[in-house]
Amino acid sequence: MKNAILGLTTAVLALSGLSSAHADTFTPPSSTSVFTGTVGFSSGSLTLSCTMTVTIIANGGGTDAWVSAATLGSGLCSLFPPTNFTWNIDVTAPLPPPTGVTATQIKVANVQAGPCGPGDLLANWNSSGPSITFPIGTMLSSCRIQGTLTQSSGPSLAITN
Repeated sequence: MKNAILGLTTAVLALSGLSSAHADTFTPPSSTSVFTGTVGFSSGSLTLSCTMTVTIIANGGGTDAWVSAATLGSGLCSLFPPTNFTWNIDVTAPLPPPTGVTATQIKVANVQAGPCGPGDLLANWNSSGPSITFPIGTMLSSCRIQGTLTQSSGPSLAITN
């Protein structure tokens, strides 16, 4: 009886297009992409405009990606040194089904930048460019982050759900 219920459940999921898990896709696999841009950081009464650079690595299967390094420039921006690598990247929108749809939102997990974090950052993904945007209101613990990073080197990164 138990096997019959399991078989029926599997058949229903297969026919409906639903699955219990999904895999994000990062193309091309085995690639390194660098994104650079101006990002505003605010903590308490301190507000800074910093040049941020992040390095994103896609694994050999193209099923996982992470930020392996980041910098925020010099001067007062050095008060927010990025640490706690690696920061894993996951697609948060759109969620399947269907799969293979271009991502519009990503989550960068376990981010730490000086007194900000650790925590997860939600960002908009734009496949044209491509670019990562931290919209107004993006928070990392008690810090506000806003700005856009555009790919500056490496093969053009594509992300799908």
